[in-house]
Amino acid sequence: MFTILGITSFLSVDALAQTKPEVIYYNSGDLKLKAYIYKPEGKGLFPVYMWNHGSEKNPDSNISQARFWVKHGYIFFMPIRSGQSDNPGTYIVDAENQITRRKEMESVQWKQIYALHKKANDDVIAALSWIKNQPFADSNNIVVSGEGYGAIQVLLTADKDGQSSLGIKCFIVFSPTLGTWNTTWSDGLKQTINIAKRPIYLLQAKNDTNPSPIDSLGIDLNKKIYPNRYKLYPAQVGFSIDPKAWEKDVMQYLKDCGVRRRK
Repeated sequence: MFTILGITSFLSVDALAQTKPEVIYYNSGDLKLKAYIYKPEGKGLFPVYMWNHGSEKNPDSNISQARFWVKHGYIFFMPIRSGQSDNPGTYIVDAENQITRRKEMESVQWKQIYALHKKANDDVIAALSWIKNQPFADSNNIVVSGEGYGAIQVLLTADKDGQSSLGIKCFIVFSPTLGTWNTTWSDGLKQTINIAKRPIYLLQAKNDTNPSPIDSLGIDLNKKIYPNRYKLYPAQVGFSIDPKAWEKDVMQYLKDCGVRRRK
């Protein structure tokens, strides 16, 4: 039995791969934004794996990731941020391009771009609030993860959680890079790691577009207590969405963080 938002179908986990994603809507300020959600079969409270997509204009529903996490007993929840897919709002890459076309100092431009990502984090916090209040979600066992622009959102969420607890169990950060990297990103995201109170796992593959994040942020993660950690993996295509390289490590990390399975 497979249940989404109270709608029950008799589907196996294998059948999930053939299932269209269920679309729900959450409110972020005045905007109504969509998200994809999948839930394991059975009743009870399930831990949540909240996935933050990258910079792509039209994020897909990540059925392969959903299948993997549902198989492991997690709700897979993927909110779409403002301006991406058919959500209202300005697409963040378009907003960044407008900034870079201005004749301003690079350091000023990067601060403005960083501010765009902090604003986008409002959507992430709104989506987190939505999933925490669902009757099938175990609000004490929420894992927040993401890649690229989504990984930056994970770190910004860890910052907010460090300032005022959001009830997140731990964070998984895949390749928080934007193709380029400078001191604005390094200093800003180092600060998020230092403020964070819940564990963070930073993962990158050697063929990532820029190795600087793990070189820069890994040093600060190393200073934090267990189970914080980071790891540079061998080159792999589709690293973040293909669990072959990291499944064992990530599952051990979740165990070390005390993430519990279905109640």
